[in-house]
Amino acid sequence: MEALVKFIPHFVLVIVLLFGLAALYNIFLAEDQSSPVVDTLERLESIINQLSPQEQASVFTTAGNFWVSMYARDFPLAPKKCGGETCVCVTDKDGKITCKTFPGITSKECPDTNCEFQPMCFPEGSLNTFYITARSETLYACRGCTEIMITNSEDECKKHIQAKKGKA
Repeated sequence: MEALVKFIPHFVLVIVLLFGLAALYNIFLAEDQSSPVVDTLERLESIINQLSPQEQASVFTTAGNFWVSMYARDFPLAPKKCGGETCVCVTDKDGKITCKTFPGITSKECPDTNCEFQPMCFPEGSLNTFYITARSETLYACRGCTEIMITNSEDECKKHIQAKKGKA
């Protein structure tokens, strides 16, 4: 019994040390924790990469108070994080910018024929930007023939698809 009483403080000390080491690991060594804004950007990236011609998809947001911007390749005002590629960036309420590049999306004239065989594009010199005000707002990604559009208006997406459908 006496040995058990002497063992308990040592056991408690070991547990406290393990929790302390785990906390230090999470603070200094663990990868950045994902935020709802970044999660939204990753879902948007996944959907854009899967769009077919004349298709629209929605992305449910889990955060509010952020800007979404899509920059054409070599757009002069694009953040450096875009590296000269077509990219989508989100800017949170604190001004932190997170971007995803889309090297496969060109930014020349967007062809309106042979849609299935052309790469996706975002017109050269273009900037598409809008503000997400509330959690649970919906983003829409749509593709006409080849031209990609992101917006917070489902009607805009439908108009974009219809305008490109007549030319395809």
